[in-house]
Amino acid sequence: MLSVREIWVGHFYGTNIGKLFVRLTGEDAAVNAALHINDDDRGPVAFEATGRFENGALILSARVPDNPDQTLDLVARLDQSGNLKGCWTSNFGLAGTLILFPSDALDRDTPKQTSPAQLYASRH
Repeated sequence: MLSVREIWVGHFYGTNIGKLFVRLTGEDAAVNAALHINDDDRGPVAFEATGRFENGALILSARVPDNPDQTLDLVARLDQSGNLKGCWTSNFGLAGTLILFPSDALDRDTPKQTSPAQLYASRH
């Protein structure tokens, strides 16, 4: 079982800028990940990744399933706030930094009341 959360969301910066969604499965010594990026200029790309989580660091090697020659390496360390911060590099000349935040969106209960209790307030 993983010692970190399953779902992470965040941003990446550098030669490319965008958003990240990461789903981790497996064990600390053998992590599998679905890595989805949405590059502000180039749009979405999905990667399959493998790696490990050790000594507070997530280490992943990712590839695009349709083009396995394009790879991306990611190393991120847990900070004191529980976020992952690190660097990423590719074999096709791109690199940068990233930050990932643990997502608890699936853990939260759905609110019972989805609309405001009072829609209009008047003053006299």
